Amino acid sequence: MKNEEKVILEAYSKESEADWYGDFNYYDNPLSHYSNSKMCTVTTYSGSSHGYGIAKIRVETTIDFIKMMGWEKDLIYKIKE
Repeated sequence: MKNEEKVILEAYSKESEADWYGDFNYYDNPLSHYSNSKMCTVTTYSGSSHGYGIAKIRVETTIDFIKMMGWEKDLIYKIKE
């Protein structure tokens, strides 16, 4: 496996209590430490119009960047394309 290999990580946040509308709020996402940069692209997905927090985070980056940051444990969220 090459370090320059592109990887996609996706993680869903755990649901918290529902609000008055029945929409779930969300706890912190395990990939929330990523942010858009030259080294990665981050897409966030909110769960509903009333709930708070992020339901899912998708990160497109390289193994080289993950190793440089010391975030190898995040590879458990790697998806197959």
